[in-house]
Order: sequence, then structure tokens, then C-alpha cells
Amino acid sequence: MRYVRVDNLKDGMINYKPLYGKNNEILLNSGAVIRESYIPKLKEHGYYGIYVRDFLSEEVVPADLIDDNLRMRCVKSIKQIYHQFEKDKTINPKITETLKLYVNEIIDSILASEELLINIIDLKSYDDYTYFHSVNVTVLAIALGVKLNYNRNILYMIGMSALMHDIGKIFIPKEIINKCSKLTKEEFELIKKHPFKRI
Repeated sequence: MRYVRVDNLKDGMINYKPLYGKNNEILLNSGAVIRESYIPKLKEHGYYGIYVRDFLSEEVVPADLIDDNLRMRCVKSIKQIYHQFEKDKTINPKITETLKLYVNEIIDSILASEELLINIIDLKSYDDYTYFHSVNVTVLAIALGVKLNYNRNILYMIGMSALMHDIGKIFIPKEIINKCSKLTKEEFELIKKHPFKRI
């Protein structure tokens, strides 16, 4: 398997990993043949690139420490927390409990892994960057904790902290967070403060 940018995809390539939409729906199954008409749709859904299966990379299969389904469930819950807090400045305790379960699932998955070869590439666009980034940071933080032989309670605290490490971005205006051009000095100073803001 190898990673190919969407702009470099060719008709007939074979998709390696399932691709998901914004609502966790499957856009393209593993093993699906890429058609020219799919490429603009992948861009519309915010994909920068995908994994493909071909003769160049037949034997290369980096293992994921957590499965895509768990990753997508985590992303969805983090999104709910961010959106709810932006809307009414509260956090639903049910979602927090769900995240706690997911952190434990991530810990179980990493502890069950034979080797800690980590394959994390953000396939999704900037729209979902913060959410995918939070899950990736969680996986990396827990994997590091496992390597350092931390006990499960410490791994759990590390996981929850990592999952919520960017929550302060809620307090930064969206125009600044999503700005494509260079930030002004004032905007950059504001962005740097997001780790210190909390709910």
C-alpha cells in the first residue's frame, strides 16, 4: 500500500482503506477501483490523498494502532463537544462518558498491538483537521506512555488530556482559525493562547 495525493490519482487505481464522509458514511470501500469521476468528489469531501494498493507497494502494509471505525467514532464525538460548546457553552456529560470509553478502547488496542509501528497520516481536509489531529495526538501519546511502561490509570489520563488538548480553539474566532493567508502578529498571539483556555 502507498499514499497517493488526490491530484495524482489515476483511473483504475485500487483504494486500500475505506474512505468516510463527514457523517461517518462510507464513501469508498477497500478494494474499490478508482474512477476518474471519483477524484473531484474526493476533493469535495476534503481528501488530500488516499492509500492505494498496487504492484509498487504490494508487500508494504503499515499497521494502524486503532481501527478506522474507532478513529471515526472519536472524531464524531469530539466534533459534537466542540459544536455543542460553541452553540450553548455546555458539554453533554453523555458525550464525555463516550469519549472516556473510546480512550479505554484506544488503550486496549495499543496494548494488544505486537509492535508500535505508527502510521498516522491525516487524509482529511482542514475542516476536520482539529478533530483528526486530536485523535492522532491521543494515539501517539498513549503509545508513548505504553513504551514508558505507564500504568493504565496514567495512560487514561494522558489519553483524555490529549483528546481534549485543542479544546481552547473554541474561544478563538473561526475567521482566525480558518484563515488561509498569513496571520497578523495579533492573530498569531491569540492562537498561541488556545492551550491555556479551558472550559
